[in-house]
Amino acid sequence: DDDVGPALFASVTRGTEKKKAASGFTSVVPGDGSPVGKKGSKVQPEQLEDELALPLSYANDVEKWGLAKRPLWAAEMVTELVQTLFRSDMYGREVIEVRALKEPEGALSVVSRVLLDLCRYRDPRLSRRAFQLLICQLGQRHEFVRQIAGVHMIVRPRSARAYFKTRTDIHEFRMALPWVHRDDVSKRAEAMRSCERLLKKWTQSLRGHGGGHGRDAKEEADTDEGELRRILFQLGAHRSVMEVLLLPMRRVFTKKEGELDTAVDKERQELFDKCHEFVAALCEKHRTLQEFFFEHRQVLQAHLGIVGLPVAESLGALVKDHELLVQASGEEYIRTLFGALRHYRTKRGAWLKAVRDMVIVGGVPVKHHQNVALEYLALHSEELCVLMMEPSQWNVRIDLVFEGELGASHLTTSRVDYHLACIHLLADCAMGNNPASEVQVTALVPWDDIMDVLLDIDVRSRGESGVVEPLPPAAARTLKSAFIRLLYHAYIKTKMLQPREQVVRLDNRFWEATR
Repeated sequence: DDDVGPALFASVTRGTEKKKAASGFTSVVPGDGSPVGKKGSKVQPEQLEDELALPLSYANDVEKWGLAKRPLWAAEMVTELVQTLFRSDMYGREVIEVRALKEPEGALSVVSRVLLDLCRYRDPRLSRRAFQLLICQLGQRHEFVRQIAGVHMIVRPRSARAYFKTRTDIHEFRMALPWVHRDDVSKRAEAMRSCERLLKKWTQSLRGHGGGHGRDAKEEADTDEGELRRILFQLGAHRSVMEVLLLPMRRVFTKKEGELDTAVDKERQELFDKCHEFVAALCEKHRTLQEFFFEHRQVLQAHLGIVGLPVAESLGALVKDHELLVQASGEEYIRTLFGALRHYRTKRGAWLKAVRDMVIVGGVPVKHHQNVALEYLALHSEELCVLMMEPSQWNVRIDLVFEGELGASHLTTSRVDYHLACIHLLADCAMGNNPASEVQVTALVPWDDIMDVLLDIDVRSRGESGVVEPLPPAAARTLKSAFIRLLYHAYIKTKMLQPREQVVRLDNRFWEATR
């Protein structure tokens, strides 16, 4: 209700000190800049009357002002009122009336709501002073800190349009939610399509490539991803999406090696796919959203292993670079993901990338998680370390690159992408001062194997025919960059003597090739 703020303002003024002084302000209606009342006249309290008469009369008879017209109050009067309240014994609690004691803990108090209402007006002096008074309380009211964190400041017209457009989209999403699990087939299908369309739109915008056209596309381009993320958070989009993910998802367990389980409800599986992609994009660099979804991580983990659901990406996003969450659940995540890789006998690079988010937090390695990851890689190297354990796999790796498996977004089981993710994970495990992990990494990837990639990966030989095919430069750079990173952390930066000796040895292949 737009009239709550002014009415509450009048209610808290009862019992405050009354000054018999002439008012020094003019009441103005926001919007057209003209005064209220007779055209061209100013509305002022009479001389020697209570200067609170105008807001009190407004609160007592709201209808005569109209829903769109509200009076403004002088900045000086607001300042004196709040200072009077803060000087009282109730300062810090802002409890003015007995009924205010019944407000739930953490709710905005009367004065805070009044000041937030005043911040919305066009008068720059009034809104600035009201906002300053709110900020002054930050060091003394913890509940106010929580409330102010929920205020989104809009300073550009394009941001305002994006805000109201997003609010309309979220309203549409919420109106469709009740029909997602109803038996009405036609309305259920329509609700599914509507939710999927909105989730796809938000995800694309959060990742920097919106799908709008014309004016909508320009507005999306002018609204950066961080601002859109904050708008979605303020409007509660994350809670609505979580309502969808809490719906049951039944699966048919696979009996074939290398395949995942299938969902019984294909339509719901497609909707969940969009939800997980949205969660992964929404949680990026937003710790509050990460903490919200972290509380529901068991729900997300329950979807792991179903075809078409990018669960590993969403699980990695909700703890990425969040030290507390990684410490709380990093080992659990690592064991769950490696356990799923072994259970389904599948090779999915995205699952190893999620493991990497548990091993490196903010560029700093977590020693215990390095050891846990290497425990699986070393004990089950035949299963997990593909295209790197036998010489015969050398040509297989190059053939797969020529067949287009490197960076193929349409392939969720690309063996080359999985191989590179494994190399990067090994490089992560060799970071920092962890001699035990460095020994295991160099045992899994010897010096000669790294040299084979760096020196001989540029071409593919056809054996006795003598035909040599050059590897695409982009593919060669991608492969080499992963092994150079492993070389740096496991052999160059290490404090272990034996790996460093292999680097400085004058007769090694690397120095011979550079002569």
